[in-house]
Amino acid sequence: MDTTTAIIGGQVLAPEEIIPDGTVLYDGGRIVAVGGRHDISLPSGQGIEVVDARGMLVLPGFIDQHVHGGGNADTMDNSYEALCTMAKTFAKFGTTAMCPTTVAASEEDLMGTLATIGETAKRGCPDGARVLGAHIEGPFMNPEARGAHEMQFMVSPSIDRLRRYHDAAGGKIRIFTMSPELPGITEVIETATRMGILVSIGHTKASLEQTLEAIEAGARCVTHFYNAMAPFHHRQPGILGAVAADDRVMVELIADGTLVHPIALEIVLRIVGSKRAILITDCLRAADAPRVERFSFSGNTLCVGESNCFLANGTIWGSLLTINRAVPNIQRILGRSLSDAVNMASLNPATVLNIADKKGSLEPGKDADIIIVDSDMNVHRTIVEGNTVHVS
Repeated sequence: MDTTTAIIGGQVLAPEEIIPDGTVLYDGGRIVAVGGRHDISLPSGQGIEVVDARGMLVLPGFIDQHVHGGGNADTMDNSYEALCTMAKTFAKFGTTAMCPTTVAASEEDLMGTLATIGETAKRGCPDGARVLGAHIEGPFMNPEARGAHEMQFMVSPSIDRLRRYHDAAGGKIRIFTMSPELPGITEVIETATRMGILVSIGHTKASLEQTLEAIEAGARCVTHFYNAMAPFHHRQPGILGAVAADDRVMVELIADGTLVHPIALEIVLRIVGSKRAILITDCLRAADAPRVERFSFSGNTLCVGESNCFLANGTIWGSLLTINRAVPNIQRILGRSLSDAVNMASLNPATVLNIADKKGSLEPGKDADIIIVDSDMNVHRTIVEGNTVHVS
């Protein structure tokens, strides 16, 4: 028998307001009621658990749609145990759902990893975030904008390859990053969209016209905006111009203050607004793995710094960001409201992934994906679909 749980006394971030002395009631993995503490009657009897959240914020769980690794585990380790280590690691930082993200790899390694992600999405990780499905980053990318991805694993896009990847993942590909300038990509984007896969534009030198064509074909997101993409030029506005011209497109942002300068973040947020921005980590296995000083990633040896990873020559090559640090960065550095910053990490990714009917906000009928945090966004409790997976 499921136990009804009431989180009481905290500041609850509801979709339309912040409730100062709020209650969130959930049962059977679903939210039953959200409101003021004195507006919701708690069920009588012994089958209710009360969680005191006084002095805390009660927020919807974060959704990280672009994450490579953490806790000394990586998506490409290709094991259920590695994915669950990642899911458990990021649950400590408020992530309640995630899309493990691949890198360009051999056909054998990529197909095997996709199969493992698909199986994990169906099986679940008992003590961590929900694995929603795969984010394929590569191999349908411009070799000249491949970033950390290895040249030898770039392949020509084709509908046949797309379908084989989809089958390998058991239908659990959530996002596929593609470069709009590649030959034959328009038909691939159209097919992926019909299959329910979110196509995200990335690792690209696409022109404005090529980008707009990809959007017309169904692309609805831009992968880690600014990183590995052609810069803005006043006679060739490129991707920045495309997202300014078409409000159907959302953008991923790495808000660590290093990989993207705060002023650059401010520029794109002024263009797209808070409802079209998605906070991601794009982080690597060294996140929350203090004993890891060097590691291999996509054929490179990376050194671990305080906030990012870098090559021996000092070139920044990846993030150690967690979403609960990105949210206050948006608030404190860029001056956005708590609601806007949290929505960038919860409701917005749920919207672009087409799961906002189940996740992304604290509303009756939705999954009980809830976090309790202090004013510094340190996570004190994480609840995934009604199950408490982390308590500090």
